[in-house]
Amino acid sequence: MLTTRIIATLLSLAAVATAVIGCAIETGEAPAQKSAEMINVPTLASGNSNAVAIYHWEKATCDPYPDLYEYWPLSDANQDDYAYDMWWPRPCSGRVIRKDGNVTFILTARHCVTDNGLPDGPITPATPQIPHILVTSKLAPGVLAATETGGRVQTTGVPTGVLAPVYFQDYAKYGDIALLRADGDLQPPQPAERRGIMAFSDSESPALVGYSILRSSGYGRATEGSCWEHQNSGAGQLRTASGWEVTALNAAKGHFTHDLQSNNSAAIAAGDSGSTMYFLNIAQGWTAIRDIGVNSSPTVAYGGTLLLPFIQDAFLRVFMVSLDKLSTNLVVGSAGTVGSVITQNYSESTYKTHANFYRDTGQLRLGTYCIRDEGAGVTAKLRACTSTRVAWTMTVPGQIKNVSSGRCLALMDDGVTLWTTTCQANSTTWTFTADHLVL
Repeated sequence: MLTTRIIATLLSLAAVATAVIGCAIETGEAPAQKSAEMINVPTLASGNSNAVAIYHWEKATCDPYPDLYEYWPLSDANQDDYAYDMWWPRPCSGRVIRKDGNVTFILTARHCVTDNGLPDGPITPATPQIPHILVTSKLAPGVLAATETGGRVQTTGVPTGVLAPVYFQDYAKYGDIALLRADGDLQPPQPAERRGIMAFSDSESPALVGYSILRSSGYGRATEGSCWEHQNSGAGQLRTASGWEVTALNAAKGHFTHDLQSNNSAAIAAGDSGSTMYFLNIAQGWTAIRDIGVNSSPTVAYGGTLLLPFIQDAFLRVFMVSLDKLSTNLVVGSAGTVGSVITQNYSESTYKTHANFYRDTGQLRLGTYCIRDEGAGVTAKLRACTSTRVAWTMTVPGQIKNVSSGRCLALMDDGVTLWTTTCQANSTTWTFTADHLVL
């Protein structure tokens, strides 16, 4: 059993403190190991719109004293791993990315919803007969009642929450990331926010390294430890922190490493697995949130270049919106026919607004047609995807550039119509969302 530990104190612009714990995973082939969760210290979140606490049943083993085993292997019987089959006392974390009435879709780490707590493990059942994944958005749902003796834990409490079976996952393709579907009221203190999905082309991915400031929120521990001493760990209470930056990215595998900036002292610990790493857009008054991946360990998150493809595979579409309109009910759309002008004044979920951005071809589609660069200073239109000038690259900040012409896809002065024009530092920045409406 690997040690997971996250402790973070945050000195951010928001002056919030947090901690997170986890097991390190390299940026090459990520091993199938039990990974991180998040711990937050010392300031609790004062509100919650999108964070989710995920309680799950787990069948695994625990070594309560892994650091001592090498030196005193015979001095304490508790040094050996022990097996358990029970509700895990401390929740994992997740993030609401789409909401249809009381139907909520939650992004999290795959290992949070496997029987053995490993990224490649069998999915935990969540049915009315075997309700082994329950979720809530309460600020402080807490730790389940448990008996802890000699480093061993036996959960006696049962969580309350909404049943949330796994809706989509593909470990071979996307690694330690999963999507849950919950049918019921998660009881968040505030209405959920529409969040952006940070997308960028593989060729632009090196620019992510050093990009800052990464933020996160989760229900993890506020003390060291992993599989014991849950009751006074501070877990089960939402906290938030910032201060990380991306240090390396594996574009093919979709996972990236992150570390603290030199002027911050945050960290990641046990219980925050599944919480998203995200960026706030400064130009939009710190309101435009773009998720970039989910925490898998203290220094590794999954998503990156593969976060948008994962969500597109799950829902078969996303929605495109300029960052400055992310907090509105507007998305990009068209009449849905060849030659249609592209505008950002739609608020529906139909073939007219269903978008997909394909990282292999660079095609940006609305329905079955592609957005085409029609020329400098000319409105963009839908064309057959076999046309010229239908391949685009997306930068880390969110500009969309045509591969052939180098021009940017931008909003005209009317703030509605899309055209292609010379790229400027202030050219329109874009993102994608899983929902066409503000949640």
